[in-house]
Amino acid sequence: MPSKKKKKNNDHQILNLVILLISLLVVIFSLFKIGIIGVVLNNFWNFLFGPAYFVVLFYLLFLFVQAKFIRKLELSVLFYVGSVILIIVIFCFIALYLGGKDFGGFDTKEYLSLAKYLTKEGASYHAGFFGLSFYTLFLNYLSYSGTLIMLIALFLLSLLFIVPMTAYQSLFNKISDKHDENVSYRKELKLERQKQKELLLKQREIEEEERKLELARKMNDEAPEEIMIEEIPLKTQKSEFQQKYIIDLDEKEIRKPVELPSEKEIITKEPRIMPVSKKTLNYRLPPLSLLEKASVKASNINKTSAKIKGEKVIEVLGDFGIESTLINTYIGPNVTKFEIKPDSTININRIQSLSDNIKMELAARDIRIEAPIPGRNAIGIEIPNQETQIVRIAELMNAVPEKKKNSPLIFALGKDLMSQPTFCELDKMPHLLIGGATGSGKSVCINMILMSFLLRTNPDDLKLVLIDPKKVEFSAYHDVPHLLWPVITDSNMAANLLKRIVVIMEDRYDKFAEIGAKNISDFNELVYKHNSQLNEGESPMEKLPYIVVVIDELADLMATNRKDVELSIQRITQLARASGIHLIVATQRPSTDVITGVIKSNIPSRISFAVASSIDSRTILDSVGAERLLGNGDMLYSPQGETNFIRLQGAYVTDGEIERVTSYIKKEASPKYDDTYFALENNGNTAMSASQKDSEDSLYDDVVEYVCEVKKASTSLLQRKFGIGYNRAARLIDMLEDRGIIGPANGSKPREVYKKKED
Repeated sequence: MPSKKKKKNNDHQILNLVILLISLLVVIFSLFKIGIIGVVLNNFWNFLFGPAYFVVLFYLLFLFVQAKFIRKLELSVLFYVGSVILIIVIFCFIALYLGGKDFGGFDTKEYLSLAKYLTKEGASYHAGFFGLSFYTLFLNYLSYSGTLIMLIALFLLSLLFIVPMTAYQSLFNKISDKHDENVSYRKELKLERQKQKELLLKQREIEEEERKLELARKMNDEAPEEIMIEEIPLKTQKSEFQQKYIIDLDEKEIRKPVELPSEKEIITKEPRIMPVSKKTLNYRLPPLSLLEKASVKASNINKTSAKIKGEKVIEVLGDFGIESTLINTYIGPNVTKFEIKPDSTININRIQSLSDNIKMELAARDIRIEAPIPGRNAIGIEIPNQETQIVRIAELMNAVPEKKKNSPLIFALGKDLMSQPTFCELDKMPHLLIGGATGSGKSVCINMILMSFLLRTNPDDLKLVLIDPKKVEFSAYHDVPHLLWPVITDSNMAANLLKRIVVIMEDRYDKFAEIGAKNISDFNELVYKHNSQLNEGESPMEKLPYIVVVIDELADLMATNRKDVELSIQRITQLARASGIHLIVATQRPSTDVITGVIKSNIPSRISFAVASSIDSRTILDSVGAERLLGNGDMLYSPQGETNFIRLQGAYVTDGEIERVTSYIKKEASPKYDDTYFALENNGNTAMSASQKDSEDSLYDDVVEYVCEVKKASTSLLQRKFGIGYNRAARLIDMLEDRGIIGPANGSKPREVYKKKED
């Protein structure tokens, strides 16, 4: 008996497979109209169901497979009802689309008479018998508008039936749970903020009592009775709220203020950096609502223009006997790039030599040819757009990649030729050189970088050192809490503070060696672990912030303190990466006496804006191309380790945006300057005045007048003119250079005289 049942089941299984195979053949012959059989089957299904007959075929095929082969797939009755309603709605929508408002129904007898055309290829049966029947029924009772509303309602009802109820319940539960979690979060956040306020008030009371005690001692009065200062115990474990929401509140023990050494002690003792890692209480990052929104207007002018220009470029090349094909067109904010593939027998240099001809034929302001594009078998021709587009900082800050959101020193640059945002990580670069002519967008780029830092970082995680010899570029950043020192405008002090940066770097490496850390991230991680496992009586360690040094105009520093500045930059760029110190250098005079070989070799990441000549482009990028840029933020970016350049349109930052952001963060926190700045400032002024007194020469005024008159200066010239020895002449030349009257030595060329003869 069991064998007979088994044989019977096998027979049923074979029969099911045969039916499935026949069904598949019917579907294939119908869809592809294979032979006369395929045409008849296609017309037959069209006659019954119209153009959407394949929906019915696949649905019936699915029901057969589910019933005979996938019995485990249990579907509810609502699913079948919903699927049938959905098929009817599809038929009716097709009939509505083909019939329109003026459709007056159809005659059944007249429609059935069309069956004689089943063998005719290309026969048309409107929306099919079933589609026309249901549509006519709805149209007779509901009119055209009512039919449309009813079909939309039935479509939504079918989706409600097809999707299982468990999916809706899961969605509603998630929404409810999220709401409850938000309510709980707000309550616990309110309690934590109240604790912080109480802690801050307690600290202020202690500091006020100590201030009164110190004041009494200075006045030689009888000190009041000793005040017992309550110490708040150190919390070694995070609170339940911190563990749940991962918020670092840094509630540490309140200790007595550390007495700062005097300026004299700072200069004589071993240099050090002040601890700056104490978390600023209640500091909030500036909201992006302070920035101006990007324009959302869309225009087809550039698309239409790009199509015309692309055909024109191919035509111009063809006129010179260069057969080529347009492969791709990339429309950026201000530039369109055409990828062109010339014939393999064409010499690439011929296309390079035709740049002026293409420029003239297109009536373009300037064009740039990249021949060939690195890694592609094509040539790139970049042409200015008909309509320019401003890139705003707000849209870039909203587009920071998810993988890079935790990067400490990421900043936005602009958009590439495919209108994709471009971001850089300064801690991986690790230094940046920016060059460009006046008005090309260099200062706006620096503001963009600084704004990226201010919008994303806490003052305790990043410290800025801003050197502004022009005294106006960084005026908006005065008293920003991220500053390690006030904005530096004096060239001599800038040279001294660059030396101080070198000392900080060496001091950090000593700290790394003490605890076995390789870089700043390892050091801060070890500090965090140490502070989270403190025993009673142990003092917490201070983490180190990143330091970014920004020099707005290198040429001015090189003119006054060339040797010291170049040596400090060399030390910083060679060694400071692991210590978390990074350098951004900018200049509007990209010449070899400013961007020396030592500086270039140690700063591999570079940005060039529009320059006057190909010589300046080679000075910055070691290649031509920057002289073809358009200005107004158009740049070439050369990343570290890359041989090709990336053309970008830099973001535009307005003075109003800078003012709003800096005003906001100034209200959130106040700067905590390193006290060595004031010591160096006083010491530098004293040393300068003493030097001037000791080094005065009776011939100094006469030498200044003579040098300004003849517009040149050298040691041998002073020896011949004033009849003095070499040592005295050399000392006078050094004095003129130190006081900014003449420039530094420039090889065999004469020194440049900065001061003009007074009338």
